[in-house]
Amino acid sequence: MKKVIYVPACTDLNRGDQALVWESIYIVQDAFNHVPYVIDYGDDEGDRLRQSRQTKAEGFNVVRSLIDNPKRVIRKNDNALQLGFIKYFLVSFVAFFDFLRNLLVLLCPYHPIVNIVFSKEQISTFDILKESDLVVVKGGGFLHTYGAISDTYYIWFNLYYLLLAIRLKKRIVMMPNSIGPIHKGLGRRLTKFVLGRVHTLYVRESISKNYLKEIGINSTLSADLGFYCKAVTEGTPTLKSVKKKIGVTLRPYRFPENKNAGAKYLKYVESISEFCKSNQNYKYYFIVQVQGPSAHENDLIAINDVISNLTSSVDYEVVDGDYNYRQLIGIYSQLDYLIGTRFHSVIFSMLSNVPCIAIAYGGNKTFGIMNSAGLKDYVVDIANISKESIEKKFLAVLNDKDYFSQWSGFIEKSNRERSLMVKTIQDVISS
Repeated sequence: MKKVIYVPACTDLNRGDQALVWESIYIVQDAFNHVPYVIDYGDDEGDRLRQSRQTKAEGFNVVRSLIDNPKRVIRKNDNALQLGFIKYFLVSFVAFFDFLRNLLVLLCPYHPIVNIVFSKEQISTFDILKESDLVVVKGGGFLHTYGAISDTYYIWFNLYYLLLAIRLKKRIVMMPNSIGPIHKGLGRRLTKFVLGRVHTLYVRESISKNYLKEIGINSTLSADLGFYCKAVTEGTPTLKSVKKKIGVTLRPYRFPENKNAGAKYLKYVESISEFCKSNQNYKYYFIVQVQGPSAHENDLIAINDVISNLTSSVDYEVVDGDYNYRQLIGIYSQLDYLIGTRFHSVIFSMLSNVPCIAIAYGGNKTFGIMNSAGLKDYVVDIANISKESIEKKFLAVLNDKDYFSQWSGFIEKSNRERSLMVKTIQDVISS
């Protein structure tokens, strides 16, 4: 039986991320019989258990991460969206220490060093990686930068498992990702070096494919793995309402590309709340798709900020339960419409033919995938969001009787691409 490890990490608190990891496993399982190992995520033992419980229940082997987020020193009970100077200094110090430690392993990936640097659980993970027949990079969109001083470390952090796999001479398959933009400098050179050594590299939209072509990297276009998800009814709540139901997903986006990040975030929150107040004949379901682990990721923070601006005449409900991504699809399927910041909430809704508006943030994924699905006219840029921009797109959705005409063809094409992916992975592992 082959051994496969999935990197860089999985957290059950992010149901979109969970979907990409699990669907990656199902595809490789269709290619050949294997033992799946999944890297965990979290700041301490209790946090890691909380974030991997559903994945363990699914029967997958969850193993200790080799590289930890340097923000672990400040994240406990901290909901701040922006770092102050002292916290930034602490995080930078920890990041530098982590860099030296993991660089040492990369330069000398042998047990005399590994046994000193890593814990017992991490040594076990290292051994699994070293013994693996294939390293699979989960789908998603974790490789893009904003021109910040921390960009190089961010790229290093996310590419570390691939660097170690290359050092150990492992076969690597990267599932469909959105990549770029990555600002010029060491981060871009590191990305080019690593991706140029991946055996099979998939991207999930043409913007990323064109970007990689510009920097000399070949890739294969294939749909986001979220399009292969299936809903389940067990454990899925029923949304009851006599009104038309609009689902809303939000995230406490930091606006790292903008100097006036705080004002941009307030405009985002205000635009959603003003839209809800102007359209009171609907019931709103604010759905928590990501529960943590940090303020950067916890949807409930942004949801509460929107709710605080609503009037008592707005009918709404917050949906925040211990659901996996397949149960969430069952929730989205009961909606009449969705306004989604979390892009996999858009994908999950589209799977049930629920018309959507996508709010695009961070990288190429939203614009690129919506364009591929023939729905590029239903995207609102979070940097320029307003109540009026949402209403304009929403009215267009209401009046578009052919909303899903191109979408159905896209799904058929995606299913063919999945079959090709299974065959390609079979070829990689047997070569």
